[in-house]
Amino acid sequence: MNIISIRTFARMYDKLELLSHTNESLQLGDLFDKRGMFNNILDFNGFNISYQIGLSEPEAKDLKNRLGSVPLWEGSFLDVRIQDRFSVRGDMKIPAAQINLTGKVEQKNVKHFEIGKIQTRLLRDELRYSLQNAIRGFRDRNPEQFRNELSRLYLIEQLFYAAEIRITFDRNTVIDLDQHIDRKSGTAELKTGLNQDQVLTIKGSNYPFAVDLKKISDFI
Repeated sequence: MNIISIRTFARMYDKLELLSHTNESLQLGDLFDKRGMFNNILDFNGFNISYQIGLSEPEAKDLKNRLGSVPLWEGSFLDVRIQDRFSVRGDMKIPAAQINLTGKVEQKNVKHFEIGKIQTRLLRDELRYSLQNAIRGFRDRNPEQFRNELSRLYLIEQLFYAAEIRITFDRNTVIDLDQHIDRKSGTAELKTGLNQDQVLTIKGSNYPFAVDLKKISDFI
């Protein structure tokens, strides 16, 4: 079993984008813009690529449904667990579980969090080929519009989910599951662990914690 930090995980898998905000509706083909001096700030475009490449309404809906229906798989991630301090950015949030303890629990009482059973949705094979062809067709028919509106954007080609998240708190910490946890993020269970520490386990989260983005001009 390999235990690594969340930033190491991101670097290992082609510099993934760790999500500071997420929701369960994110899917393959969703579009992002990057801004900032180092292109390190992500902005969700608000659209899926399906509706930006000149397809008819039924065609776009069908493609978006296919992109949203790609099943989860585990692959090599079965042997990887992410163990880290509580936050990626210095606060007390885990977007993948819709947990925000900032101002509710003292940071010194949070020992670490761990992500295990990592799962992914990947744009591949026939679906990837069909999307590439559709984008190329739009580019060839509308070169100026493609250059001005799409070529600089990024699309999600892979999503990463935490099937299990475990947070360890000091034994004196008071945790209110109803107040602190979004029940939509999965099933939550609080137990006593080693040294009487409290261990919060969340399973079945539908919120991705990282994405692999590909610039559209490079995707095709």
